[in-house]
Amino acid sequence: MCSSDLVAGSMPRRVWEGFQYVRGHGILPGLFILDIGMTVFTFYRDLLPALANGLFGGGAAEVSWLTTSNSIGAVVGAAAVVFTARYRAKGMLVVYVTLAFSVFVFLFGTVPSFWLGITVIFGMGAMDAVSMTTRQAMMQLTTPDQMLGRTLSLGTLVATTANNVGTLWVGFVAAGIGEARTMQLGGILALGCTLIVWRLASSLRSYRYP
Repeated sequence: MCSSDLVAGSMPRRVWEGFQYVRGHGILPGLFILDIGMTVFTFYRDLLPALANGLFGGGAAEVSWLTTSNSIGAVVGAAAVVFTARYRAKGMLVVYVTLAFSVFVFLFGTVPSFWLGITVIFGMGAMDAVSMTTRQAMMQLTTPDQMLGRTLSLGTLVATTANNVGTLWVGFVAAGIGEARTMQLGGILALGCTLIVWRLASSLRSYRYP
């Protein structure tokens, strides 16, 4: 280990430099806000047992079906990213799939049958995976090596915090207005957040993969 790594205060300084870098980056703030918006208002995975019961009157079997369909959707979505390699407007790709995810979340709160719910939650998993995989790739492609570790760490912090806040949000809101309306409201709020980012983050709209 280099002696400079042991200098008092060097770690906080490096953390602060990483934060400042991300804040001034052309596309990373928009990507992080997209992640926060789609996660906080729609974080459904930890509450699938309650959602399965509240939306469909189901139990353990229904939870298993919903979880399996969502996981298969995530695998399909992650694999489908390969076919977007030639699509250079990666920033708009993330916006498109986040919009689609938001619509699927809203639909999940409106579907009249369990089997339609399985189909919709498959789409939610697929769109989430495409968004996450593309965001991670953009983060790594647009960040120099000396800042990459700090940038990825901040991204992980944002995602983990959003997941936990999302669990609280969905749980408390569902207790107040019910599971179906919580999903509908979450889809609307995530959609609104995505449209705001699309409107304000011009660098994200114009980003093209080299």
